[in-house]
Amino acid sequence: MNRTTTVTARVVSYVLQPIFIPTFGIIMLLTGDAALSILPAAYRISIAAAIFITTGVVPALIVLLGMMTGNVSDGFISQRRERTWPYIVSLLGYTGCCLWLWHIHMPQFYIAPMIGSTISLMLITIINLWWKISAHGASMGGLAGGIIAWSILSGTDPLWLICLTILLGGIVGWSRILLKAHTPAQYCCGWLLGFISVATSWLLV
Repeated sequence: MNRTTTVTARVVSYVLQPIFIPTFGIIMLLTGDAALSILPAAYRISIAAAIFITTGVVPALIVLLGMMTGNVSDGFISQRRERTWPYIVSLLGYTGCCLWLWHIHMPQFYIAPMIGSTISLMLITIINLWWKISAHGASMGGLAGGIIAWSILSGTDPLWLICLTILLGGIVGWSRILLKAHTPAQYCCGWLLGFISVATSWLLV
C-alpha cells in the first residue's frame, strides 16, 4: 500500500466521518425540501447549527477530551473498548437534538430522520460492547436511507443524489477497510443498520 493511497483513505475517513454526516443531511433537507426551503434563512441556519453542535461538536469534544486524558488513543477511537463512553455521550447529544426539534414544533416528518439516527447510534453502542461495528458505515447508510425515504414520501426522484450517496458510502467503506479500521462485515453491517434505522423511522411517520 503506497503513501498516496493511505493519505487518500485517511482524508476520506476524516471528511466523511460520522460527526459531519447529520449536518450534511440536514443541509440537503433544508435546501432541497420544498416546504423547508421557503422558511426564513435565520430559522434554517439555527436548525443546522443546533444539529451540528449536538451531533458534531459535542462528540468531537468528548473524543478530544479522551485523547487529552489518555482514555482514547486516536481521533477515530480505533480501540473498540474506548468507544463506549464517547458513544453514550453522543447518544445524549442526539437525544437532546430530537427533543429540541420537538420543542420548537418541528413537524414529526422532519424529526423522523434524526430519531432514526438516534436509534442507529443506540444500537451501535450496544453492539460495540461485543463487536466493533462501523459507525462510519452506519452514518453513510443512514444518509442513503434518509434520501431514499424522503424521495418516496415527497414524490421526488433525486436519482443522481441517491447514486452519489451510495457511491460515497462505498468509498468510505474502502477507506475504512484499507486502513484496517474495520472488516468488510463490520462496515457493511453498520451501513445496513444505519440505512434500515433511518429509512424505517421516516417511512413509518
